[in-house]
Amino acid sequence: NVVARLLFFIAPIIIPIERFPERFHTVLEWNPFSVLVAQTRVWVIDPDAPSWGDVMGGWDHLVYPIALLVTLCILAVWAVRGLIGGVAERV
Repeated sequence: NVVARLLFFIAPIIIPIERFPERFHTVLEWNPFSVLVAQTRVWVIDPDAPSWGDVMGGWDHLVYPIALLVTLCILAVWAVRGLIGGVAERV
C-alpha cells in the first residue's frame, strides 16, 4: 500500500513530465505509473505534448518500468496463492 502511494505521488499527474528536473528522471524511469500518465496525456489530452520516450531519451528506457511491473505482479500472485492456499480445507 505504501509503495503504491509513493509511485502514485511520484507520477507526473500534476506536473507534466517535461517539467521534472533531470535528477528525477531515474525515479520516473522506474515508475510504471509515469509511463501510463505521460502517454495518456499524449493520447487523450494533447497530441503535441512530448511522449514519455521523447523526455526520457528513448523508448529503450521502457524496460525498467515493465520489469518492475512484471516483478510486482509475480510477487502479488505468489503472495495471494500463499494466503489463499488451504482456505478451502479450513472451511
